[in-house]
Amino acid sequence: MAESSRATDWREELLNPSPEFSLMPFWFWNDDLDDDEIRRQMAAFREQGVHGFVIHARMGLPKEVAYMGPRWLGHVRFAVEEAARTSMRVCLYDEGMYPSGSAHGRVVQRNSSFAAQGLAVETQRVDGPTTIRPDVAGKGRLVARILIQPGEGESYRSETARAVPADMQTVEIPSGQWVVMIFLQVPTEGHIRGVHDGEDDGQPNAPPAADLLNPDAMRTFLQLAYEPYYETVGTHFGKTVIAMFTDEPSLTGRGGRRDVKPWTGGFSEYFRAKAGYDLTPLLPALFFDVGEQTGRIRSDYRRVLDQRLEETYYRPLSQWCERHGIALTGHPAASDEINCLHHFQIPGQDLVWRYVVPGNSSAIEGPHSTAAKGAASAARHDNRRRNSNEVLGAYGWNLTMEEMKFVADHVLLRGQNLLYPHAFYYSVRGSRLHERPPDVGPRNTWWPHYRLFADYSSRLCQLLTGSEQVCDVAVVACGNRLPWRAARWLYQKQVDFNYVEESRFTGQAAVRDGRLEVGKMRYRTLIIDSDEGIPQAVSAAADSLKQTGGWVCHLSAEPAEPLVPLTGRDVVASPPVPDLRYIHLVKRGIDFYLLGNEGEKDLDTRLTVRRVGQAEWFDAWKGVFSPATVISATDSTMTVTLQLPRRETRVLCIDASRPPMISSAREPAGFVDFMTLDGSWAITVRGKEPRQEALGDWTLRPELETEVGPVLYRTSFDMRRNQGSRYVLDLGVVGDWAVVRLNDQELGVRFWSPFTWDITDALRDGENTLAVEVTGSLANRHAPKNRCPAGLMGPVRILTASRD
Repeated sequence: MAESSRATDWREELLNPSPEFSLMPFWFWNDDLDDDEIRRQMAAFREQGVHGFVIHARMGLPKEVAYMGPRWLGHVRFAVEEAARTSMRVCLYDEGMYPSGSAHGRVVQRNSSFAAQGLAVETQRVDGPTTIRPDVAGKGRLVARILIQPGEGESYRSETARAVPADMQTVEIPSGQWVVMIFLQVPTEGHIRGVHDGEDDGQPNAPPAADLLNPDAMRTFLQLAYEPYYETVGTHFGKTVIAMFTDEPSLTGRGGRRDVKPWTGGFSEYFRAKAGYDLTPLLPALFFDVGEQTGRIRSDYRRVLDQRLEETYYRPLSQWCERHGIALTGHPAASDEINCLHHFQIPGQDLVWRYVVPGNSSAIEGPHSTAAKGAASAARHDNRRRNSNEVLGAYGWNLTMEEMKFVADHVLLRGQNLLYPHAFYYSVRGSRLHERPPDVGPRNTWWPHYRLFADYSSRLCQLLTGSEQVCDVAVVACGNRLPWRAARWLYQKQVDFNYVEESRFTGQAAVRDGRLEVGKMRYRTLIIDSDEGIPQAVSAAADSLKQTGGWVCHLSAEPAEPLVPLTGRDVVASPPVPDLRYIHLVKRGIDFYLLGNEGEKDLDTRLTVRRVGQAEWFDAWKGVFSPATVISATDSTMTVTLQLPRRETRVLCIDASRPPMISSAREPAGFVDFMTLDGSWAITVRGKEPRQEALGDWTLRPELETEVGPVLYRTSFDMRRNQGSRYVLDLGVVGDWAVVRLNDQELGVRFWSPFTWDITDALRDGENTLAVEVTGSLANRHAPKNRCPAGLMGPVRILTASRD
């Protein structure tokens, strides 16, 4: 009975996850707010399976609803109380609008010295010997005066650099050519994007950016951006209000001086304490080439800046959230940044501006390809229950549901289990329509079917939470940046891995019994993907791992040989399928392999796994289980067939407490053409009289260039079914998505190719009536420069195959 109950429970858990695992979209509060409208929109969210949201002030908020003013906080209180009443979850956002850290400019308004600071340099060339009185053209606080000789071209000779005391009014210049460099601490003149008219980039009232490296400024930020929320809805903290979102802090702000480097008062002394040497005579290296030392000095400067930002920004925010019973969530400024993530109770990243899209290598190449795995790795090593990604921001009105699912799958397959879709818009009135679009929810065409995506994401987020990851490969992240060359090779060979920051090797990471232990993870293989020298702590761990039986690989170019041992791999696909991604999890005593197709072709392979037991597939999009075809099994491995169409995922579920069922069935017959539904169709646009026309792209007709639909296509055909055969309808090319009805039976919606439906049970002998409702892209209406083909373009075919 207990075994039966366990089996039922894990299936039920997969099918019907708790609302805790819901999507939590950014909800743009960008117009005059009304509590009744807030309530109505929240109810619409729940109807489509969305049980949480991030309250985010955005451009378009009227000045009468001043950010963090009484009306704003009153609406926040209402939304949180309504969420509590309806069992929804709320994440607050700490800025108006972004990047975080300025409290909508109020930090600088309170104290002008809290404005973001930078280091500027002025140069004066002189020929010695002579005596000069250095001129200072700009305004700022003197940091240093350096006398240095030029080298070849645009370089300088660091060995000649000497500091000139600040109290020295004149400077004795030795014989030869010299340059006097005057370094000044100056305001960066950077800003953030605000929320009221006139406060956007380039506009006169854009709120000033604050000095994130100044601890006093950041204490003021907490007072102005965090405390008012606690005073307003603090009784809901840790229950309905689960987190505070902080967003890509910028040290210099947006749109400020480009000739400065991030700086703050006292940074020279701070650098000396952290790096162990005086930066002052080496300041020229931050702006110019000074020879072999240039790279090391700049690297140390960036490293110490990161440390300072952790101390003054991330750590105080994290500690405030922990004291108040909520999580710090959000993400840093760079996609491949990782060190700061250990301060987040819900570490995260973002994929915006089409960083990752299908149809090219962006999912596995470049810094943005590392973001999802980096946040998931930090969560694993710090034993964080959730990790997050802000997805789809500014992907444009030409975003498709196909792309939306691809990006979601990208982060889920890398272990992320909390998605913040960017965004649901309170209003798309006027210019709001074009403010970092699209609305990925209620204002988009797919909203009536959104529950499919919401439930799908929730099911996989639930699976990825509270589970044990089976993974024994670690990739070192040196210098607070995540490498991607090794990761690309591992993805294409179906080898799962986690990133391990360099900083963990001086504390958390330890080598024991031939394994690198980091948190609860134990790695047999360590890969160092770096063109530069290996840090001492990493090198020591690598030597120890190698000496005790582990595998170490140092990669300083494109991989030319296997990065991991060829034997004992967790998953092996035969024939190889480079576009297959996976993550192996253990939960409730069941092994789960989440598998996804990131390529453009259907996958057909045999998958050998190192778990043996009763196997079945779970389709999280459709919410259905089906038996897996096991073709062989040994004491330690099992091989199953895998057919995975493009844009699809499946979960292979293995119960090791039950024996595998070896299939004796022959491979299913492939589908072949049965008939083509060519000729003209009855096409109805905007409810007008249908017109008999051939299939094609309706945007090629001038009067329909901006048409979105839905447009209805109808035809009829006669056929005689063959007993024992299956039939599939294939619509061919569709722009963007389609709903099919055959003989008045709705067969469902498809958002991506192949646009196929099993129509076996809906067919009848004799005349059949087929109706296809096609919806095009909103880009055709809202962003004509990104116009997309729209309509049913075919060819429309019926395929057949014999039943198994």
